[in-house]
Amino acid sequence: MKVKLPTTISFLTYQLSISQTEKLLHGKVISNKTPLDKVEVINKTAKTSTRTNERGEFSNYDPKSKTLLEKSNDLELLDFLYAKKEEFKKLK
Repeated sequence: MKVKLPTTISFLTYQLSISQTEKLLHGKVISNKTPLDKVEVINKTAKTSTRTNERGEFSNYDPKSKTLLEKSNDLELLDFLYAKKEEFKKLK
């Protein structure tokens, strides 16, 4: 029992340090300059998902990988990369 306690404490410390490095990612899903409501945005790395609001906005924790999936009943499944605002402007 004494051997397991330090291992458990170090594991918990490691988990806390990892969880604090994640950043909240904010994004917007639009089509032809129109925000899309109720689109499911899937984080492939973390295997989590969220939906866009009526303004097409979503928030999700930033994975180490930069690939997300976008899914809706009316849309085909799209793979896309997200970028910082400065990087996104370069892509246009």
